[in-house]
Amino acid sequence: MKRVLLLSLTALAACAPAYLESGRYACEPGEPAQCPGAWRCGLEGYCHRLGDTTVAWRCATNDDCENHFTCGLSASGDARQCHDPLKPKAWPCETNGDCVADWSCGLAAGGDRRECHDPANPRAWTCVTDDDCLGGWRCASERVCVDPSADALGRLVLAGLDAGVQLNSLGSKSPIRMLSVSQFFSTAPARDRGNLAYVQDGHLRAMSLNAIDGWGASYDLGTQMPVALIAHGARGEDLASGVPDERERVSALWPDGGMTTYSFEDGGLFGTRDHGNNSEAYDLFGQGVSVSGLEPSMFAVATQPGLQYARVRGEWSFGQDLFTIQGADFYMVPNNRIRSIAGARHAPWLECVYVVDERGLWVSQTGGTTPGGVTVQSYYFEPVSLGGFTHSQCVGQGPKVTSVRTLDDRWLAVTAQEPTGPVQVAMLDAARTLNARGTANSPVYCGTATGAACDLDDRVQIDVAFGPCAACPAGSTFLGMSAVVTSESTTPGLEVVCGQAGSPGAVFHLSGGTAGVSTCTRRLITGGSSYFTAPSPQASLPVSSVVAWGGAAGQLWLGATSTTMASVAFDRAPTGMARRSSAPDDFFAFTAQLVGTPSPVVGLASRHWTAPSAAVTNAPSLVILGEQLLDLTGTTGSSPGRTLGYIPSGGLAAPVSASLTATALGSHLVVVSAGATLYAGDVEQVIASSGPIVSLTQRLSTVEPIIALAFPKEHAASGPYLAGYAIVGSNLVRLVADTLTRWRTEAVPLPPNLAPRSTWFQGTKGRVGLYDGAVLSLPSKVPIATALPGGEAVDFAQTCGQQLALAPDGLFRLESDTAAPIGHWVRIPLPSEVARLDFTDGRVHGLGNEVFVFTRTGEAARLTFDSCPAE
Repeated sequence: MKRVLLLSLTALAACAPAYLESGRYACEPGEPAQCPGAWRCGLEGYCHRLGDTTVAWRCATNDDCENHFTCGLSASGDARQCHDPLKPKAWPCETNGDCVADWSCGLAAGGDRRECHDPANPRAWTCVTDDDCLGGWRCASERVCVDPSADALGRLVLAGLDAGVQLNSLGSKSPIRMLSVSQFFSTAPARDRGNLAYVQDGHLRAMSLNAIDGWGASYDLGTQMPVALIAHGARGEDLASGVPDERERVSALWPDGGMTTYSFEDGGLFGTRDHGNNSEAYDLFGQGVSVSGLEPSMFAVATQPGLQYARVRGEWSFGQDLFTIQGADFYMVPNNRIRSIAGARHAPWLECVYVVDERGLWVSQTGGTTPGGVTVQSYYFEPVSLGGFTHSQCVGQGPKVTSVRTLDDRWLAVTAQEPTGPVQVAMLDAARTLNARGTANSPVYCGTATGAACDLDDRVQIDVAFGPCAACPAGSTFLGMSAVVTSESTTPGLEVVCGQAGSPGAVFHLSGGTAGVSTCTRRLITGGSSYFTAPSPQASLPVSSVVAWGGAAGQLWLGATSTTMASVAFDRAPTGMARRSSAPDDFFAFTAQLVGTPSPVVGLASRHWTAPSAAVTNAPSLVILGEQLLDLTGTTGSSPGRTLGYIPSGGLAAPVSASLTATALGSHLVVVSAGATLYAGDVEQVIASSGPIVSLTQRLSTVEPIIALAFPKEHAASGPYLAGYAIVGSNLVRLVADTLTRWRTEAVPLPPNLAPRSTWFQGTKGRVGLYDGAVLSLPSKVPIATALPGGEAVDFAQTCGQQLALAPDGLFRLESDTAAPIGHWVRIPLPSEVARLDFTDGRVHGLGNEVFVFTRTGEAARLTFDSCPAE
């Protein structure tokens, strides 16, 4: 339409001059000599005076503008017009060339168009990249320009790093064979002790154990191979003298039929006792439950069919050979090879002996005299007749018991098997064994010993708690079992290990089903221990307080259950680390169940102390233990440290995190998160040893559990009283305290694809590490580190001014040059023994100038920085 109008005006001008409003002449753009004097034809289609800038003339290039005006987009953005370079505005633009006075073309607030921005006045403009921002501002995660000057990456000063050492090696030795572990016995206050015996490299070895401090001394008993082995543990007092006796004992049976007992005391080998030789070789089986004044029993049984049976109990066996102390014949069990034997002591004079031969399960007493003077004979064994089991002497249907193990004085864990069927397991309840029957005040001690094997009135009354049921899923092999005793009133569960060729064993928990005793519930168990990744572990004799397993690669695992079991070497990724002093090896690592301390023998030795739940950030000697804030400085052994504060909560929910920080007023606060609750208390005076123990009081609750917690070491005097960050569930929040008692949270939104894994402070600068390894500064939320090469971060750490990230394939450090606002991850070489390992689910921890890197199952390396640059 404009073109038609211009043509009409041109036609009129050919006849006579055409005057427009304000005395302008119409003209045809591009045609010469249409305008008089110092006028020219503009793109609007009429003449304007040269140098006239009173109108925002239309333009195609700068040549169409007057007085050095520049050509840019009009306010509507659908045309171009001349702009005054001395009066820049937020005009629409496509490139920087559309702007004047060094203004830059960036995104408008809505993000749907671009406009000119003043570099001297940066604002929270919408952005896609840092190029859309000005004045040093950068594009944050919400696609908005922010000022990152307070939390920018800055120049990273890199500390020199040594080559590192392998700290904790596991699974690199010869197999463990013929393993036995004793029960733990309370021999004195805080001295629950036991011992372990095993064969490795053809050597008979023993190890002293302490329930408080973990394992103690280790003994090499020589290059010899017994045919059977049993660990006794420690007993309460000497039977002859009545004085306390805390010696631990191990007995070995030799191929010629002799038996030797080794005893050790307080770290030293005390002595040996030989019990003589026999013409036949014996197998050594179970042990009874300890009571005050009595050692647990051992049982020696001939390996050839016959009548030989011997019981060795305490000092009664010393100086005698096995043949002379055979206390009973298997009169009811003739000419059968005994396959399993165990004892359960109900009283000092009464121990029920359970025997399995090729026909089934038998029971009898061991003989002795009750306190009332009643002689209890043990010459006859009676069959245990159970509804779901078979005994060849009695009528029965189903599988036959093939092994028996005692648990406390009530429970019997058995295996059972039909001739061509899979191994089955069951839990038997022997509580009714001691019930009176017959005439009044006529107790039944294990068996009636009448010789009437299967008469109904003579059958021993043992109930089936649950089972029999298949121990392992189809296609796997039964490797062993242990029991889980939760309380005296609850039926124990069974933990069974099932293996497949070439793969680690799977551990299952079996308990009674809801439909009756013949059904079982099977549940897969997993845990942090290397036990769950080792192929085909070798089982020891499980007892009520501890069970041991040995691995094909030299591991030794101890524990009451599979989930708490740990190798002699600390075998999991610690949730925290702490120091007790500045000495190089005075540190420890911990999880919720276990503590690892440096040892010259195994690297980090497992200690079954009560483990801390969290280390306190910014204070390497402070930990949260139970509901206490402890200072570990100067403590030794198993000492719990000096209590600085307590949390009157009735129990802290996991996970637990803690931080020590100086407030804007200068006082020191400890902040603890436990589950979804936040606690805090002023510890300024108690740290200075001039005040009483403080109460860390509940200050705040969150909707979801607090996964990570971070506060700076010190707060600026001009800032809030206290401010930090936390990961709550899968969200990042800012924690602000206006006073010690007034707390609040502020959401820190992140795009859905940016999931936080960890948060920390680099000096006063907040950081959040994401799952892909990228790091954002806080509060600006601009990227300061690229993603890791593999796109997965396992863990982050900040120590000694160094920013570290652990990936599944190794350790990385953040590096940058002075000009780059974003750093990049550079791999840190690890010792060759550790570098080849998989760090998935591992951890990295920093203690001053030392860095500790762990795999999930505890293999570890330690690296040392030569200095700690100021942040």
